[in-house]
Amino acid sequence: MASQIRVAVLSRGYGRGASDVAVVAPGDTSVDVAAIGDEPALLARAGAWVGVGADRLAAAQAVSAATDPDLFLLDDGLQYRRVARELDLIAFASRDLAAPAKCVPSGPLRQRPSWRPPRGVWVVNGVDPRTRAWPPGSIGRALASWWEHAPGTATRWRDAGTVDLAGWLAGGEGRFEVADRKVIVVAAVADPVSVARFAEHAGLSPTKVVAFPDHHRFTEIDIAALLVKHRDASFVVTEKDAIKCRPEWFDDRPVGVLRRRLEPSDPALLKRLVADVMVSSPQ
Repeated sequence: MASQIRVAVLSRGYGRGASDVAVVAPGDTSVDVAAIGDEPALLARAGAWVGVGADRLAAAQAVSAATDPDLFLLDDGLQYRRVARELDLIAFASRDLAAPAKCVPSGPLRQRPSWRPPRGVWVVNGVDPRTRAWPPGSIGRALASWWEHAPGTATRWRDAGTVDLAGWLAGGEGRFEVADRKVIVVAAVADPVSVARFAEHAGLSPTKVVAFPDHHRFTEIDIAALLVKHRDASFVVTEKDAIKCRPEWFDDRPVGVLRRRLEPSDPALLKRLVADVMVSSPQ
């Protein structure tokens, strides 16, 4: 579907070091990641046009001046209500559904549990919510009617292979060789433990997780400290963190990049809903 529809992502660029609106073209690896944010840089690397800015309307206008997108996709759209949407994708991790059905800071919700989008689809990673009995007061229980009556799909992470950092940054497929070294997971994401679990699933048998704050901007000093503390170890990072690292920082240590892809159990559903939006929306 991506080859048929020109998609542009609009993102705030959380943690970026600049405040102006920026536009990143698909495949552009020359951008300053610190200036636009790790997630926008990664999305552009994956093949999307990306508009970055706190003002999503201004970001959309800047993208439209550079290309002619068919569809805008808002990152964290529920936190930015100024833009009218044709379709809301409400995403959860399965662990979220056992949490209290309360808004931040008492719970993880961004909207009241009674809120329903005019036109929405639920996406739950890890489990089909219709197959579980959720405890009273939980998000899973509060949204029970939505699971049954609204369109939605479960998803799962697929291992796309682990490659070495230098090869990944160059757009290649260099093999990650652990040899007889222990494997340390280095992660600056919201859930570092999930990265370790996925590394285990990928057959890497990590011995430790070194967690940094989400969106942390890695420096050569950070990596030098890791090399001293974990002598003779190899390291694995996520793609989100790899884009902020340089191979030379690790000296000659092996560094692998965990690649994973989110697969919906019903991909035809999402394609159909987007196609319907494209037909019904005013041009």
